[in-house]
Amino acid sequence: MILTVMICTSLMISLVAFGTYVVKTNGIVKHPTKHTPRKYIPRKHTRKTSSAQILLNLHNRVRNKNHPLKLDADMNAKAQWWAEMMAKDQNFTHSQMNYAENIAKGHRSEQHVFNEWMKSWGHKNNIIRESHTHAGFGVARDAEGKLWWCAIFR
Repeated sequence: MILTVMICTSLMISLVAFGTYVVKTNGIVKHPTKHTPRKYIPRKHTRKTSSAQILLNLHNRVRNKNHPLKLDADMNAKAQWWAEMMAKDQNFTHSQMNYAENIAKGHRSEQHVFNEWMKSWGHKNNIIRESHTHAGFGVARDAEGKLWWCAIFR
C-alpha cells in the first residue's frame, strides 16, 4: 500500500506502509538514511508569520475576547527600533517612549519570551490590561546571536 501526498509541484513524498519514505525532487529519488527517524517527512522551514503577528496572537489568547489588541505599524517600527538599539548597544533598559513596555533578552522564541512575561506581575498586567488597545513588537539579534525583545502597548 502506498499513500502519495502532493506537497507542491516540485516535491512529492510517497509514504510506504512499512513506515519508510521515498522523496522525489525533480525526478531524483532519495531514500532515507539510517540516521533518519522513521516516519519523518521533510518539509521546507519557511516562516510565513512574523514575530509580531505570533506575539499578537499569544497576547490575544490570554486577553478578554472583547478587548483584543490590534497590531499598529508605527508602534511595531518603534518596538523594532528599540530592540535593535538594545542589541547593538548591549544595554538592557526601558526606552523613554510614552508607552507601557515589556522588554526581555536571551529568550529563544516568541512563546518562550511570552511565557516569561506572563510569570511577572508587571509584564502580565501590561499584556492583559483592557485599556490597552494597540501593540507593537520588535525582536533583534545581537552579534553573539542573543535575541532582544520589546513589546509596547497603548
